[in-house]
Amino acid sequence: MRTSPAATILAAVLLCAGAGSRAAAQRFTVVALPDTQFYSEHPEWTYHFEAQTQWCVDHRDEWDIAFVTQLGDVVQHGSEVGEWQRADSSVDILDGLVPYSVAMGNHDWASTGNKDASTANFRAYFGAQRYAGYPWYGGADPTGISHYQLFECGAYQVLHLALEWKPDWKSASIAWAQSVIDAHPGVPTMISTHEYMTDEADGHHSASGENQFNRLVRGNDQVFMVLNGHYTQGATRGEYHRTRLNDYGRTVIEMLADYQARTEGGDGWMRLIEFLPDEDRIEVYTHSPSREARGLSAWENDANSRFGFDIDFRSRFMPAQNLVAERTVAFRQGEGGYVHASDTTVRESDQFRTFSRDPEVWIDGDDPGGSGLDSQGLLRFDQLAGAGGVPEDSDILSAVLELRVTNGGSGIGWHRTRVAWGDTATWASLGGGVQADGSDAWARWDHRLNSVNEGLLSVDVTSSLRSALLDGPETGWALLPLGDDGVGVASGEAADASTRPRLVVRVADEPVRTARFQQGVGGYQGTLDTELRAINPDTPFGDAPTAMVDAQYNFFKAQALLRFDGVFGPGGVPADPTTKITSAMLRLRVTEPGSGLTLHRAKRGWDEGDTWNSLAGGLQADGVDALDVPTQSAGANGDGEYVGAGVYSFDVTADVLAWREGAPNLGWSLLPWASGIDGVSFAASEWPVAGERPELIVRYVGGCTADFNGDGTINTHDLLAFLNAWASGDMSADVNRDGAVNTQDVLAYLNLWAAGC
Repeated sequence: MRTSPAATILAAVLLCAGAGSRAAAQRFTVVALPDTQFYSEHPEWTYHFEAQTQWCVDHRDEWDIAFVTQLGDVVQHGSEVGEWQRADSSVDILDGLVPYSVAMGNHDWASTGNKDASTANFRAYFGAQRYAGYPWYGGADPTGISHYQLFECGAYQVLHLALEWKPDWKSASIAWAQSVIDAHPGVPTMISTHEYMTDEADGHHSASGENQFNRLVRGNDQVFMVLNGHYTQGATRGEYHRTRLNDYGRTVIEMLADYQARTEGGDGWMRLIEFLPDEDRIEVYTHSPSREARGLSAWENDANSRFGFDIDFRSRFMPAQNLVAERTVAFRQGEGGYVHASDTTVRESDQFRTFSRDPEVWIDGDDPGGSGLDSQGLLRFDQLAGAGGVPEDSDILSAVLELRVTNGGSGIGWHRTRVAWGDTATWASLGGGVQADGSDAWARWDHRLNSVNEGLLSVDVTSSLRSALLDGPETGWALLPLGDDGVGVASGEAADASTRPRLVVRVADEPVRTARFQQGVGGYQGTLDTELRAINPDTPFGDAPTAMVDAQYNFFKAQALLRFDGVFGPGGVPADPTTKITSAMLRLRVTEPGSGLTLHRAKRGWDEGDTWNSLAGGLQADGVDALDVPTQSAGANGDGEYVGAGVYSFDVTADVLAWREGAPNLGWSLLPWASGIDGVSFAASEWPVAGERPELIVRYVGGCTADFNGDGTINTHDLLAFLNAWASGDMSADVNRDGAVNTQDVLAYLNLWAAGC
């Protein structure tokens, strides 16, 4: 059913006004009910489901509950009518009192996970007819298993999409969802779907989640939050959260919750997502109404259960402003004259054979079957910069790699390669294939794609491509097997050219300027770094030439802190409000290989004189000292050398954007993996070779070129700053952007300076 916007808004306002604990409901809460399948399967456990929905009704006013979303796997057996009846009775409690949605999970098909099976039971109990007459209900997709809703509280109207399990596979749900978003331009949008992000220790998208992000989420700025269930057996036991940047450089909040592996199929645990516009904050709580009713502890407060997000509601819930002019360039072997892609398979079972002419790249942990031997895929795009590609004076805004999966299978670990290879490489020539050891390839995957299905697979490669264009040392990607069910991908030799790997890159279509920050280079003196050692708790290490990160340095922890002052303003990125950050990369030179590190944006102040004790055990990733979810990471959670010597580049665009939007620049806390007991060291700001010290590279567009020192005014100080840069040959003085610093730049700058911009 499709209702008029006026009717929808009026009904939503009445609903929210009725939740009268706060005038106009300046705060509001969305409740997420993860997988309810075992509550529906077992009659003796159904009380958990009923307690959840009854709590939402009973506490509607107290919590200003605006919406309830169920995250899929409504039942355990989609063919069992009794289970659907119990789910129906539990959800009935919400009818007419709180707007809600129910998503379809893999168990809700008549045959679990078989998208060719019947959906009749889901449609009978939770199809469009159930919501007929409710003004907040928008409608269903043509299959009747994905739906959308509109709810409103106070100043905000929110569009909610409830998408089926794997909407990217055997379904037109992605296209339908896009049509709904197009019909509601600028309306802040939440998505609930069953499978999206996993509960690995460091979290990542599933293959379907990666497709959804690249094909639906990142290109629609109004999508600000994605919720999912499904995963419950990983290291974080069914909970994870993080943020990603969309194509507009703005935050998308992603949250997983699934408690089905706990007592009685979940013990009633659910998520409360509280929106606090007056505080520019979203708070997340984990609560069990059924435990509360039994007098048990009913609130979880660990870092994966009780957390929050800073969000500027005024700007984030409005369409993006002052966007960077952009265009798209694409690369595919044999298309548009491009012939610089390389790909091949290296097989342990056929160590000396080259597969560069094969129409398929094969990734398998058991090739041939029963052997237990590996097949690995290698993929690279060369000569991306220059005419017809990424312009020299531009920057990468985003990069997505599209692959045609010809044979679905167990999955792929996606690792940046550091070893040189060509398309005639063999298992033997690479010394036993490519090892994810920090030397051949990054030990830490960029993506870990589980259960890959046939069809289009899209992978975000923005960070690795930005690093490669900074002169690496990345040399492409190794696609390593995650299981024994092989995955086939059409190669650059595929007969059907439209199935070959395709790299789609969004680039800035206006001149990009670069600000580099490296101690002692170009006159910059603003780097602060130090090491904190638990074994030397009162000793400052701010003058040391290296900094170490170690989970067990002489049986004690060591962490590092790093900050670049003066990023914005005079001598840095212009403070002009028209300035737009396009990317930011942090480069560290590893001097002593080790297990690895995680990089967290700091939220607590520090200086080089601080010690382990003065900071009460360093800056922990607890959401208070530093963000709990890492910005980037390298290495692995073990006692080996998973980070090799040399340069490592970390994409820190999200952090620099946060500083640009007003968050204090307190740098980063570099922490060891929990089991990372082989310490890794990197060159600090006191390292004797200036060009090997930590470097922050920020690229941006806009601002006034004549304001050379970036202080927001144009005066003689800018002229002196330009002349100093020009005299030293600094490329920031290449005003006419011809790749050289010469007298033409002086003339060009004087004209700009005289004109005032």
